[in-house]
Amino acid sequence: MPTERAPIAVYRFHVLWLAGMLIGAAYDLMVAVVGDFEESTIDIVLFLGAAALLFYTTHQRSNLARWLLVPFLCITVAEVFSHDGALTSGPVAIGFLAAQLMAMSVAAALLFTRPAREWFYNARSNGAAGA
Repeated sequence: MPTERAPIAVYRFHVLWLAGMLIGAAYDLMVAVVGDFEESTIDIVLFLGAAALLFYTTHQRSNLARWLLVPFLCITVAEVFSHDGALTSGPVAIGFLAAQLMAMSVAAALLFTRPAREWFYNARSNGAAGA
C-alpha cells in the first residue's frame, strides 16, 4: 500500500522546528552559567521533548503530538526567558532567542493550515497510528 505524501506545510514544519531546536541549543550555550546543572537538565529535557514531538508529528502523523506543540511552545517561551542572562547577554544572544521563537512559532502554525489538517485527519480515517 503506497503511503500518502505529506503536504509542503509539513515539510516546512519539519525544517523550521528542527532549525528552532538547533538555534535554541546554540542560544542555551551562549547564556549558560557554569555549574547550573538544574538549568542544563531542563534544557536537555526540553530538547528531547521537542525532538519527540517532531518525530511523532511528522513520522507517526500523530494529531495528539500536533496539538501538544502548542503548550510545548508556551513552555519554551517561558523557559528561554527564565535564563539569568536572557535579555542582557548581548544582541547576538537576543537575536538567537528571537530566531528560535520565530522559527518554532511559524513551524507550529504551519501544522494548522488546511492541507496539513487534512493530512492528519486522513491518517486517522485510514487507521494510521497516532490519530
